[in-house]
Amino acid sequence: FLMAGLTKNAVKLLYDEKQGDLDDPVVQVLSIKKISPRQADKPDRYRLTISDGDYKHPSAMVATQLNALLTEEKIKVNSLIKVTKFLCNNVSERRIIIMLGIEVVETDVAGPIGSPVSVDSAPAPAKAADTPAAKPAGGATKPSPENPYRKKAAAARAAAPATSGGVDAACPIASLNPYNVRWVIRARAVAIKGRDYSNARGSGRMMSVDLVDESGEIRATAFNDTATKLEGILEKDKVYVVKGGRIKPANQRFNNLNNDYEITFDESTTVTESKDTSKVPRQKFNFKTFGDLQAMTVNRDLYVTADVLAIISEVNDAVTIMTRAEKEMTKRDIELVDKANMSINCTLWGDEATAFGDNGGIPGAVIAIKAAKVSDYSGRSLSISQQSTYLLNPDLPEAHQLKGWYDSEGRDAVTTSLTQRGAGGGGPAPFVSLQQFKDATANMDQDKPVSFQTTATVLYIKPENLTYQACPKCNKKVVEDSGAYHCAKCGKNYDHFNYRMLGTMSLGDHSGSQWMQMFQDSGEVLLAAKADEIGTWAANEDPKLAAQLRDVTFKTWSLRCRAKAETYNEMTRMRVTINGVQPVNYLEESKRMLEEIESFA
Repeated sequence: FLMAGLTKNAVKLLYDEKQGDLDDPVVQVLSIKKISPRQADKPDRYRLTISDGDYKHPSAMVATQLNALLTEEKIKVNSLIKVTKFLCNNVSERRIIIMLGIEVVETDVAGPIGSPVSVDSAPAPAKAADTPAAKPAGGATKPSPENPYRKKAAAARAAAPATSGGVDAACPIASLNPYNVRWVIRARAVAIKGRDYSNARGSGRMMSVDLVDESGEIRATAFNDTATKLEGILEKDKVYVVKGGRIKPANQRFNNLNNDYEITFDESTTVTESKDTSKVPRQKFNFKTFGDLQAMTVNRDLYVTADVLAIISEVNDAVTIMTRAEKEMTKRDIELVDKANMSINCTLWGDEATAFGDNGGIPGAVIAIKAAKVSDYSGRSLSISQQSTYLLNPDLPEAHQLKGWYDSEGRDAVTTSLTQRGAGGGGPAPFVSLQQFKDATANMDQDKPVSFQTTATVLYIKPENLTYQACPKCNKKVVEDSGAYHCAKCGKNYDHFNYRMLGTMSLGDHSGSQWMQMFQDSGEVLLAAKADEIGTWAANEDPKLAAQLRDVTFKTWSLRCRAKAETYNEMTRMRVTINGVQPVNYLEESKRMLEEIESFA
């Protein structure tokens, strides 16, 4: 029911937080007051008086992300607005309506509609069991009615469940906003990540934790001493009572959770494990199909993520690569399929790539990825980034259905790949001879690396500089200094180092030869020795090194390689890196050669 465009009793229902009785109510703005912040770097805040024609309330705050509606004068005094999302808080015994979503219905309205009275003076419903009080002698006036807010607040406190972390009642994550001063939540830690950082402002430690309850999810971040303290307390999948910290608008570029806000923990933050884990869900997902991924707008300027549920159909070996920044990294490519018989390549990095197989990442397992990065590299591909988390064989209804489909029919189905093969992306690269590789890359663009597979024999291994002394934490090269080993990247001295493999060898086949570079994983396979052994033999000039190199020369391997053209001193040369090494499977090799012969018929 509308009074000249206003929703009847809207302000009363907003005040009482009866959201279920409202469907985007329309109210009128009677006054606007700008509240300047105490700190210059904080945004202005706006407090409105809103009316539904019958009732008005002078404490309706506009969420700061909606300030443009007022600064651009889309909302003026007497304007009609639709409230699409709101929350209520009690501050110093005053009821505050916080409008988180607003649509402008009409900007210019001639004047106030109706004759509204304060919602605080709305009569409270009488209780049937109450006995009327005796009228005071002498016709004295009746006592003023009890403050309705006090009554509601007391009832809320009495009904609120106590948490194991204290007497405070936990509020839902969905209700958190920058206007909350004192808040407590009870939530499950579903993802915890920490790392050291170094930038122009200095270096330190940071950690983040994704928290989930029945109402939603939110990310919290801590720095330096606070981060170190909380890393020693928080454990994944446990439930905690959390209080204290600053709530601010989320940086959507780095925070892909379904929440407009995030928490910054500080020295006031307390975290206590809760023994009551009932009704606290685990990770929340909003799964997209591979068809949805294909339809997404993706380019280098957009950071796009999606939640994905799929079957692992192929797991490649973890390999060590050198990035453009000359940083050594471990990566692993896996292939995923979904019920639409589509497949896509997904890349894991660092420790997650190394431990993926040990953690249960095998063909046939179900994987649920939270916030996988979607890329247009090689068509469509995924990667598990710093912002992503994943579960293997999760206990979800959708996962059980997917596993049943795969075991009954999906395992033998023909799939359509969204990732182009052999263009530097994941998945099997084309198999070529060394001369075919040289012919194909003779005029290759320097910005576009290519991947290929080949079978080749080790012809010669350069014995010099097969290893380097690496930082035990980041694997960057260290420099010996007064008996200690200094890492420039970490800015620290260590009492020891690790040897890391970095060598060059010549490999050949029937068509020619090619110099290639090997790193840690591929090098230890090709040399049949650990990097520490090679480094120690070389440092001590031990004849075991020469004997080992002789033993592994003239062995033949199946190789996965990556090539990139590089220019140095105005000369362009091809740099080829060995990303994967396996013994030759002569049965599969024979089948491949037969198929190649048949293709010429």
